[in-house]
Amino acid sequence: MLGPGEKVVADRGYDGDPTAVTPNSTTSASVQRGMSIARARQETVNRRFKQFKILQETYRHCREKHGDVFATIVCLTQLEIENGHPLFSVDEYVRPVRV
Repeated sequence: MLGPGEKVVADRGYDGDPTAVTPNSTTSASVQRGMSIARARQETVNRRFKQFKILQETYRHCREKHGDVFATIVCLTQLEIENGHPLFSVDEYVRPVRV
């Protein structure tokens, strides 16, 4: 959930979305570099999710349990981050974008 004036960092697929800052919506090279690092950090999380084979293959169980399975994977990934396998920091590169 975004607070008043907050925006998300997104790729070019979100051009024109008023809640997203994309590479096309800023001309500052330093801001674009920070956005690239933030997106790379998110891709690291996505890669960790994909380590669970269930996300790489067709889901063949009841549809009602799909959300529970994904929530479990998210929790396990969060526990991994909190217990010795943290993500790389982006604090020094990216500061919140306010409008």
